[in-house]
Amino acid sequence: MSRYLVTGRAGFIGSNIARKLIKDNHEVYIIDNLKTGYLENIPNGVTFINGDFSQDKTLSKLNDTKFDVIFHIGGQS
Repeated sequence: MSRYLVTGRAGFIGSNIARKLIKDNHEVYIIDNLKTGYLENIPNGVTFINGDFSQDKTLSKLNDTKFDVIFHIGGQS
């Protein structure tokens, strides 16, 4: 099992990536400020951090957690 961080998880692309990771029994952490995403897109069994990944106070909640892979897909396009 690998540990993944997904930013922008509550949006369309992030939600589909995270669902697949969870289905494959990986440990998933999510950072999303819910500005354009939806709380109902976040499944049970993940560690969810509600915040902006560009802010130190949000990143400090990870407490030196090590990740095998980071999917950085948060942000406005």
